[in-house]
Amino acid sequence: IPSTDLEELSETEQLEERAMLGLRLRTGLDLDVVRKLNQHSSKPISELVAEELLDGREALHGRAVLTLKGRLLADLVLRKVLGL
Repeated sequence: IPSTDLEELSETEQLEERAMLGLRLRTGLDLDVVRKLNQHSSKPISELVAEELLDGREALHGRAVLTLKGRLLADLVLRKVLGL
């Protein structure tokens, strides 16, 4: 039986959901989404690139794309990027 209950998400909650799902995609997540959620995300992104958890070339092109190592630690990467 299909549910008729709908959950309305705030704009921030929608961005957080997009970040959680988008980061795990092969194409990654647009860094504009990250910046909307955490205006101080530049430093953590640089650190994650240095730790080889995010692809540096992709970050230069405005995308947060997990490396193979980063995929194993996706939850940690997301928390750092969002400042949680």
